[in-house]
Amino acid sequence: MKKLKVELNVAKEKISKGEKSLKQKAMKGGLANFYQREIKKLSSQAQEKHLDLKITNCYIQQYQIEKQAEEIVSKIKQEKKQNFILMKYREQLRNGSTKIAKMNSQGSRMDIDIF
Repeated sequence: MKKLKVELNVAKEKISKGEKSLKQKAMKGGLANFYQREIKKLSSQAQEKHLDLKITNCYIQQYQIEKQAEEIVSKIKQEKKQNFILMKYREQLRNGSTKIAKMNSQGSRMDIDIF
C-alpha cells in the first residue's frame, strides 16, 4: 500500500511538473507571439520612416534641380541678350557706321565712336 502511495505521489509530481512545463511553454509561446507582433509593428514603423526619408530626399533633390534649372535659364537669357547686342554691333559695323548706339546704365541712348 505504501508503495502504491509513493508511486501515486511520484506520478502526481510528474504530472504537476509536466503541467508546469506545459504552462511555461505556453507562456513562452505567448510571449514569443507577443514579441513577434511587436517586431512586425516596429519593422513596419521603421519601413514607414524609411519611406518618409526617401520621400523627403526626393523633395530636396527636386528643389535642388529646380534651382539649378533656374540658374541655367538665367545664364541662357544673359547669353542671348549679349549675343543680340553683339549681333547689332556687327550689323552696324558692316553697314559702315562709325558710331554704335548703346544704352547706358541709366537707360538713355549713348553713341560710341569707332576709330
